[in-house]
Amino acid sequence: MVNKKKRATLGGKRESKILTINTGGSKEALANGLQADAHILLLQEHRLLGADIPGAQALASKAGWHGVWDEATKTVAKGRSGGTAVLARQPLSIHRGPKVERATLAAVAWTRRTYLHVGSIYCAHVGHPAREEENQRLSSDLQSHLAAIGRVPWIFGGDWNMDPSLGGSRRSLG
Repeated sequence: MVNKKKRATLGGKRESKILTINTGGSKEALANGLQADAHILLLQEHRLLGADIPGAQALASKAGWHGVWDEATKTVAKGRSGGTAVLARQPLSIHRGPKVERATLAAVAWTRRTYLHVGSIYCAHVGHPAREEENQRLSSDLQSHLAAIGRVPWIFGGDWNMDPSLGGSRRSLG
């Protein structure tokens, strides 16, 4: 017997909703985000370390989400910085992209043959001593990823930690 289960996709003539949320480390903000009417969630600054992620994944699963998570980093002051995730509504197919520091990359089924490549980005903020270098490396890594995947649909969302009016003086993805 052949399993003719139809794979869930976003594309075609259906509306697709992608939401980017900076939770600021708040469990309440994360829980509220998981109630959003969206197909894909791009999470930044969840501030979860490795041991904390399974609990967040279980919370997400209860709300109908699954996806890929990258942990926050420990700061010099014993705090937590960053942490990103890309979540898709079940049963959408999602696959982890390459590892990039301060970002989570994934591919979500767009049509039967095409995947939408998505990224949740958290750039270094003014409190990071090597902010310019970290953000330059992140930008370079993201550009390399876009060059490698070629002409496919993609969208990145995140917390860029910069004033939009300064965008012209900073290196951009485009």
